[in-house]
Amino acid sequence: MKLFYTYDEFESDARALAKSLKNEGFDAIIGVARGGFFLAARLAYLLGIRGLYSVSVTQYKGSEQGSVNICSLPKLAGAKKVLVCDDICDSGACLSALMSELRQSSSSEFGSATLFYKSTAIFKPDFYAKQALGWIVFPWEIDALGEEF
Repeated sequence: MKLFYTYDEFESDARALAKSLKNEGFDAIIGVARGGFFLAARLAYLLGIRGLYSVSVTQYKGSEQGSVNICSLPKLAGAKKVLVCDDICDSGACLSALMSELRQSSSSEFGSATLFYKSTAIFKPDFYAKQALGWIVFPWEIDALGEEF
């Protein structure tokens, strides 16, 4: 089952997440490339956080899962509490590996947030908007729809 997620749904879910995060004391946000950038940037604006970073974590090639590869861990420049954002926690392997790597390489405290979480994942984000029951097609995934731009 595919769910075609819309920008309106994204905005509503980002605002709901921001409300639950506003008193958590995060002073920096990391967006997981690529889908996590959208949530990270929106939450940074909504929460007034200027420390916005990115990291590349890959596991999928198309719809096929492979091994987790983490590239370009950010230097967090004294951030005390960092929120790691991704669009979905599917198997949980990417977020689990990333959170472990970040905690080993930094003295910062870390939390995690996603738009969607699958209950079968090996990692549960600290904050999420919805449970995923199937394959999610995000509006920023133009190629997933097979359209040219």
